[in-house]
Amino acid sequence: MKNGLAAVALACLALAGCGADGGSSSGSGVPPISGTPTPTPTPVPTPTPTPTFDYQTAYDPARDFSYELFGAEIAHLKSADGTTNTFIESYLYDNDLVLGRRYARYRAEAGTFSLAAGFDTYSDFSASDLLQRDEYQLNYRRENGMERRHAYAFRAWQDRPGSGLDQVHTLAIFYTEEAVPRRGERQYRHARFITGTPTLQEDMATSGRLRHQAWAAMDVVDTALGNRMVTYRERRDSDDINDAEFSTLVFDFESGTLTGTITMQSQVLADETPTDITFDVDAKLVDGGPMLEGTVRSTDGRGGPIAGSLNGPQGRELGFAFTLRKGESHATGVLAARAVGKRY
Repeated sequence: MKNGLAAVALACLALAGCGADGGSSSGSGVPPISGTPTPTPTPVPTPTPTPTFDYQTAYDPARDFSYELFGAEIAHLKSADGTTNTFIESYLYDNDLVLGRRYARYRAEAGTFSLAAGFDTYSDFSASDLLQRDEYQLNYRRENGMERRHAYAFRAWQDRPGSGLDQVHTLAIFYTEEAVPRRGERQYRHARFITGTPTLQEDMATSGRLRHQAWAAMDVVDTALGNRMVTYRERRDSDDINDAEFSTLVFDFESGTLTGTITMQSQVLADETPTDITFDVDAKLVDGGPMLEGTVRSTDGRGGPIAGSLNGPQGRELGFAFTLRKGESHATGVLAARAVGKRY
């Protein structure tokens, strides 16, 4: 009995030597139980996917299309020998549907390749009027002894492929009609239209700016000077590419404004000296976009309205029609531009 009690006492002494919790302060034996649970790893958030938007190309001669047009038109009478020029009218087709925003329709189905003007003052064209159709342009012409009608639809910048400024979502349409209402005099109507695939409002940035380099065409009838209508184009450099110094616009996404200065040069005969017209552009988005409205004003006092839109992904293309008037000088034209570089 005494031996049994002694054994129990020895066992108790041994346990006391190991510590009350049965562990070992010297690192041997069972480690102590911690009262703090292991933290659950923080989950990695799933990235929000970047939205993607689908834009159709503005010019595709293999499919049917119908587009709203922004345009400017000028009409005048010219004597057969070109010595006199009489202004008739000029006006802008603008953002207001009441004032007549127009439509162009191109039908490629069944190989007919017809171009419908969608308004009364210009003729529709059929497959028999088609002169040229390729990846850059459509060219229609109809002619008889008393009238000539011409329509030319093309991707903006198409005349300079490889310039890096080719536009995909902006389309220009030029109409020209020449009639002979009476002997010794011809009546001309010239319309310059710009259209395209407008930028989706949710695809536009809310901050930053983009520089756009512009291409432009303008017709001027100046009855004070007399002899003919003069066509102006954007100034070009020695490589026959538009000169960025004279053709850059800046769009500010935060304020929704488009500003810049454009210089255009007259297209004249080889023995003539060209003249310049420089004008400032001041436009803004309509109700947040993508339609543009505003004014142009030249350094010699001409002024007038513009109407157009931002086109394609993220507003990297744009186009508008405009008029410039002062006294007996009237001008109508279109401008298209493509962003160069990134937002800054």
